Amino acid sequence: MAEMGISETIMPKNPLPEEFQLGTEILPALSRMAQAVAGATQLQPALEAIVEELAHLFRARSTAISLLNSSHTATTVMVRHQPSDYGHYNIVGQTFSIPPSSIFDQLLNEGQSVIVSNAQNYPLPQPAHKALVTQNIHTLLLIPLKTRAQVIGNIGISTDDPQRTFSSVEIQLGEIIAGQIAGTIELFRSLEQERRQRQVADSLREVATILNSSLDLPILLSKIFEQLARVIEHNGGGIFLRDGDDLVLIHGLGAAAESHVGERISLSSQNPTVRAFNSRQLLMINDGANEPYWLQWPEGDRLQSWIGVPLLVGQQAIGILTIDNFTAAAYNQDDAQVMQIFAEQAALAIHNARLFESVRQSEERYRVISEVISKIAYVLRVDDQGGFYRDWATEGSATQLTGFTFQEIDAQGGWPAIVYNEDLPQLLRHNERLKAGQPSSVEYRIITKDGRQRWLKDMARPVWDDKHQRVISIYGGCQDISDSRRLEAHLLQSQKMEAVGQLAAGIAHHFNNMFTTMTGYLALAIDELPSEHTVISDLERVQHTTQRAAALTQQLLTFSRNNHEQRTVSMNLNELIIETRGLLEQLLDPSIDLKIRLASDLWWVNLDASQFKQVLINLVLNARDAMPRGGTLELHTAPMSLTVDAAQRLGQLRPGDYVRLIIADNGIGMSPTVQERIFEPFFTTKEVGQGTGLGLYAALGVIQHHSGHIEVDSAPGQGATVTIYLPRSPTQPHPLMSGLTGVK
Repeated sequence: MAEMGISETIMPKNPLPEEFQLGTEILPALSRMAQAVAGATQLQPALEAIVEELAHLFRARSTAISLLNSSHTATTVMVRHQPSDYGHYNIVGQTFSIPPSSIFDQLLNEGQSVIVSNAQNYPLPQPAHKALVTQNIHTLLLIPLKTRAQVIGNIGISTDDPQRTFSSVEIQLGEIIAGQIAGTIELFRSLEQERRQRQVADSLREVATILNSSLDLPILLSKIFEQLARVIEHNGGGIFLRDGDDLVLIHGLGAAAESHVGERISLSSQNPTVRAFNSRQLLMINDGANEPYWLQWPEGDRLQSWIGVPLLVGQQAIGILTIDNFTAAAYNQDDAQVMQIFAEQAALAIHNARLFESVRQSEERYRVISEVISKIAYVLRVDDQGGFYRDWATEGSATQLTGFTFQEIDAQGGWPAIVYNEDLPQLLRHNERLKAGQPSSVEYRIITKDGRQRWLKDMARPVWDDKHQRVISIYGGCQDISDSRRLEAHLLQSQKMEAVGQLAAGIAHHFNNMFTTMTGYLALAIDELPSEHTVISDLERVQHTTQRAAALTQQLLTFSRNNHEQRTVSMNLNELIIETRGLLEQLLDPSIDLKIRLASDLWWVNLDASQFKQVLINLVLNARDAMPRGGTLELHTAPMSLTVDAAQRLGQLRPGDYVRLIIADNGIGMSPTVQERIFEPFFTTKEVGQGTGLGLYAALGVIQHHSGHIEVDSAPGQGATVTIYLPRSPTQPHPLMSGLTGVK
């Protein structure tokens, strides 16, 4: 030992003056160290402040604090302080292997302070020896950092003075400070461990949430890596999946790894990734300098620490999760446990995503088959200019739907020629999506050969050619959705009318209460005044107006949805029309010809006679106003049996037997915009004061209360046709009906 310049005693050769021990520097320095620790929120700044104070206190060339790895085989320089005007060689963050030596045995195993004289001649790892030579270090004082009787690192105090040594007082002072430093490190480690445990728990909860909210594999893996990166220090990493005899990198952590996504590693390789995968066991490497496979890499690219955890589904390895670091001894068993948990989550995510994709593909196959089995099925060929050409189609069903043969359609310029002009842009956008390789569906109208409009739903799937990098064909089909569109329109109109009706009925209820009060007080006022009083005539006019307003509100209430005063009996609609005919003729101008055609075999219906008379009156008045120059008004009755399809086309009706009443005029007709609103309360096209806008609204309420249906078909200049369906009565005529309807 002596010939190596190593002193085995802790007694000083040239102790510092006694005043060092009693000097005023010690207590202020210790106070500043305590303040630095107390004010620090992280370990590194606290240690940096401590080594700076140590350098001043010991008048040292440099001071450093190093920490051991868990196996006591390597030490990492955490902080170091030296004068800024001195030759600089930064070793902070570097990890050195500990050589076998009695000095280190005394320091690390026995926990004793040691002095190393002539330190440049002592065999140390190359980076550490280079630092000693560069800074001309001659003597080292190494003081162990101990906590719970375990050495966790050391303080290094160095001097470039060959004659400088360290006294027993200095060593004792250093050991006292070392105890405080060790306690500080233990405290920060405990806090860091607690913080990390919380962070790991939070990250795992986040991963669990992600797994429950998505089955999109790229998103899942990205989120898992995002959480993993929060809890484990890394330079890179990745997820590899088995593909035949290779492992393929499918997701990279960090820019370097992301640039290698898609690269393959043979399962016969000696790469640590393959070794861990084949063993189905976690593999952790903390001394990359001794990993044979990495020695073939350029020195700057060699990893120093690495963890690989196989992704297991049952007992089968489907891939591996890896993480790496350029710092030696970067990982411990806690990191390995965290990696194991994240690997289990990643394996579960991949397995679930694969199951979902398998099910999705199966559903897609059946969905495409079901969609193609449509009213019109077709296959289109796409040329290199993006033009569509029909290779095959179900021409019979197409002709049945459109009325045209394909030859007639082609003569007009192709399928777009029969598409409704307003819907043509939607079809063109649909075609562009298909040419871009995207499945697409679109709804549009066509004009059939007889001039009618029909709604189609066109669904198609493109076939992509990798060789030509374009769509080469399209498989698709068209469904006739005219009936469903009609039902949808009926439903929307019904919902709108129900909402408007409820609003109107609510308003009418409040107004009815006010009008009742007004009418009562007006009657009292008239009774209390002398009959010759001049005000009475004015009050009577107000009373008459109030009664008219009350009648309007009562009409709203009568036909509102909440009306429960309906008094229905079984009767023959023909007889009700005959009884009302005289009144209807009085309502019409002489220039209007009333024609009534009644079916002789008409079924009986349940009706409230007074309400239905009002319906007839309202509809006849509307027809009269639509024929200011005269015309013809026709009333027809007929029995009608509705099938399921026919009932659905009419809206909410059930299949069965009905009585149909048609009221048709050849007046001025209505625009589609007007037709959309004719059943709304207070809507009228008449001039102010000429109509209340309640006639058709009241008719709608009565018909609906009778479980019937009313619809209007009209066009400008083409007149209007009102059709009413009333369900057949399940009972025989009431014996008193003759007295009600004039039947003898």
